[in-house]
Amino acid sequence: MAFIGLPVAVSGSSIVNSLIEGKTPGEAVVILAGQIDHLLGRVVVLEEAQIKTEQDVGELKIGQDQVTLEIERLRLENENLKLEAENIKAEAKAVAERQECDNLARNSIPEQPRWVGWGHTPTITTFYHRVEELRNDSSIYELNENRNNIKIQVEKAYQEAKPLYEAYVARCGQE
Repeated sequence: MAFIGLPVAVSGSSIVNSLIEGKTPGEAVVILAGQIDHLLGRVVVLEEAQIKTEQDVGELKIGQDQVTLEIERLRLENENLKLEAENIKAEAKAVAERQECDNLARNSIPEQPRWVGWGHTPTITTFYHRVEELRNDSSIYELNENRNNIKIQVEKAYQEAKPLYEAYVARCGQE
């Protein structure tokens, strides 16, 4: 019986030895060729599977990169929305403060009938400035025979208006 010289990888297998044991060299070659063809077919299938797996991994990597980009985009969009919300809150606060100042300006005027006829004074600032003007204008006292009473009314109005005006300015700033 003649032995065929085969690579160790092929001849070292107990399955291969059992397949060719007791066979003629021609039969052994045919059996081994069939096994090699089968193995090569499996290698081709494995190589194709490896290529497909590499493509899938590449696609997954691209998909992962896209997901990472989408996550970053959503994170930035979320930050922008937070900033917009903060801006809206700040604007709402500013509007509320302006409204509060407007209300303070309008509702701080002492309501006394004696101020009627002193000019249009719809806010504490206009009222205060008008009273200050009347207080510093001595001509109104000279023309009126009731000058002492007018001077007392103006001074009283000034004393009432000054702390209200100062509170307004402290809270809301200059007119």
